[in-house]
Amino acid sequence: EVDCPAGTQLTGCSCNASSRSCDGVRMEGNRCVAQNGGSGTGVTAQARCGAMPLSSNWTTITGAKSATDDDDTSEVECPAGYELTGCQCFSPWMSCDGASIE
Repeated sequence: EVDCPAGTQLTGCSCNASSRSCDGVRMEGNRCVAQNGGSGTGVTAQARCGAMPLSSNWTTITGAKSATDDDDTSEVECPAGYELTGCQCFSPWMSCDGASIE
């Protein structure tokens, strides 16, 4: 996990792993958390932080849990008046194929 420096805002969070051992990432306030999968070789959290002095009222929206078939999706949209700045996937069982912005 990694925190954004004081005076900056977390705008993105990703996981770096030398093998396919990342369960995914999640944003907790101004902290990026990457989770190592079972039998994984270790992961590194990578936070994208920006100084945005005129920006406020940030929010994180989480989609509903997907169904259990391969390639089932969980989708979420930003509320009116908000702009999407990032999208990520998290699964505690190394079963996340990824996330995309459409």
